[in-house]
Amino acid sequence: MTNEVFWDKYIESMSLWRHRVFCVVYIIAYPLLVFTSNYIDTANFKTVLGLRLLCSAILSILLLFHFLNKIDGRKVSFATNLIIIVFHSLFFAINQQSSYAILNIEITVSTIFVILAIRWPVSYALTSMVLVLVLYPIGLYYNSPTALQQFFNDGGIFHIIANLLFPFVVRLRNKAEYQEFCIQNGLVLENKKLEIKYAEALEAANNKAEFLSIMSHEIRTALNGVTGIVYLLKDKISDNK
Repeated sequence: MTNEVFWDKYIESMSLWRHRVFCVVYIIAYPLLVFTSNYIDTANFKTVLGLRLLCSAILSILLLFHFLNKIDGRKVSFATNLIIIVFHSLFFAINQQSSYAILNIEITVSTIFVILAIRWPVSYALTSMVLVLVLYPIGLYYNSPTALQQFFNDGGIFHIIANLLFPFVVRLRNKAEYQEFCIQNGLVLENKKLEIKYAEALEAANNKAEFLSIMSHEIRTALNGVTGIVYLLKDKISDNK
């Protein structure tokens, strides 16, 4: 198996609990956050709450497939993030808000958690970034031409910057962790090779010692026999004289 295959298995097992926590937190918190945002004061509150409950149901089904070993940890967290982005864009499109500050805090904290805790390939990070940069402005502009400007004024620019930096951070971190993994894995393989060579040398030494012991015993037996015969012949010659 190559280092890439070992790396995929290693990174999946190392970060599995993080992907699960990410999904579970969104399943539980996503509908509840509607009560802490400005949605509660809008006419679309029931619609937004229903959509968030629908989103949590979809995420629950996705997580169930993960626990049934149909999808791995990284893919389930990636799919969860994409679904959240789509639903956020939908909320931007259907609901006019007086302030996007609380919502910006919610999505920015989520992005920071993904950057720091989740272990994704660079392709996942790029896909997530592109969706945010495309769908969020479309949803906001569909709502109102002024909603996009208000989103940026209420701190949305920090969320956009975080998403722009996301792929670069992932690439640098993955590269550093992969190099460290290769070094550690190389040392492990070298140690295993040394252990195999030591075992082979020890077995050869034992075989040599056993061979010499057997040969020494066999040679002594023959020499003792010859010596005994010589003494017998010598005694017989002495008796004849």
